[in-house]
Amino acid sequence: MKTKTGWFWGILLVLAAAAIIAVQVVGLVQVGFWSLLATVLLLAILVGSLLSLAFTGVTLSLACLYLLYQQALGLYPLNGWILVLAALIGGIGLSVLVRPLRHKKHRAKVKITYTEDGRAPAAPGSPNDGQSPQGASEADGSLVVVNDGGDDNTAVAKVRFGAVSRYLHASAFQSAEFSVSAGSLEVYFDHVTLHPNGADVYIDCSLGAVELYIPRHWQVENRISAAIGGVNEEGRPAPPEQRTGPVLRLAGRVNLGAVEIRYV
Repeated sequence: MKTKTGWFWGILLVLAAAAIIAVQVVGLVQVGFWSLLATVLLLAILVGSLLSLAFTGVTLSLACLYLLYQQALGLYPLNGWILVLAALIGGIGLSVLVRPLRHKKHRAKVKITYTEDGRAPAAPGSPNDGQSPQGASEADGSLVVVNDGGDDNTAVAKVRFGAVSRYLHASAFQSAEFSVSAGSLEVYFDHVTLHPNGADVYIDCSLGAVELYIPRHWQVENRISAAIGGVNEEGRPAPPEQRTGPVLRLAGRVNLGAVEIRYV
């Protein structure tokens, strides 16, 4: 992962440097230092958003580039706020259209089944069986979905235009899927025991916030990516020698939102 990231930034910076020299030599447009710096940052956001299918980042970065070079290139004059608003709405719309494909790809990639030799089949309604979870309710455009099958070894929570707190109780936690759109979700893991093979949690957060309360002595692998959003850790995990046992693996995407990992 680090190698791929290094290649990405290295190639981007080389191309940006070549473009800067070419523009100045050809004399198509004179670009100041801060404009050049903003261009490099916006191109980084654009390419990173394209690779992660974060369309809000794509449309907003394109809109900012248009405004940055609007006068220098003689582009059609557009109101900045209207252009940014249109880019935001368009990006959200594209994200909504592509989201089912991203979820399908995720399930196919990280599907977990366990049998008697250390693996056991996922329960109905879990994120692994491809079926709709139980406990769905929808009213006035809001949606809150949780599985209520009696245990949280495979947990599902989907929130839209609402706020939910989930207190998980599991003796062999295997996997979970948390989806938040224009809402907030709090998940507490302090009454959870991980499966011996560890557990996988997938998070899809758009225009919302997710807070995970995780025991400080757990081993955690955080691979959540963010586009115009943030993934932060708060609290102090236990020293490495005290963090033993199965691993909790976090993955997913944050788009114009925030994920907080709080060690308790």
